[in-house]
Amino acid sequence: MRSIDFLKAIRQLYVELTKDLTPEQWLEIPPGRSNNILWNVGHAVVTQQMLHYALAGQPMHVDQGLVEALRKGSSPAGWKQPPDIERIRRLLTQLPQQLERDYAAGLFQQYNSYPTSVGVTLASIEDALEFNNFHEGAHLGMAMAIAKMVVRR
Repeated sequence: MRSIDFLKAIRQLYVELTKDLTPEQWLEIPPGRSNNILWNVGHAVVTQQMLHYALAGQPMHVDQGLVEALRKGSSPAGWKQPPDIERIRRLLTQLPQQLERDYAAGLFQQYNSYPTSVGVTLASIEDALEFNNFHEGAHLGMAMAIAKMVVRR
């Protein structure tokens, strides 16, 4: 499916953006920002699982602890311990591949309608696939802006 191909391309951009970052750069919250690169990248991972799996009544491939740390409305300020960076890096590439297999297997026949915060209601997995790419692009842009602030050359 084309939307999953786009998701894989977006995820590759996340990988490229973060490949040379130090853990400190992943975690730094620049002045005037409320989160960091780890939150933006992890939030994209968690939201994808919620939009595609949870709303389809399917088990997610991320645990509840990760969901709580990275869901909408969360903040790095609330972390007792930050999510594991290497785990997030693995999930970036593994989860779109899993989604592709699950979609091909017809796993998403049921879908619970969901009104997004931007005024669009998702009524099917196809709607969720398209909306998720919009969402991931927005957070990729935020992560790119933060990277420019934390990478000092």
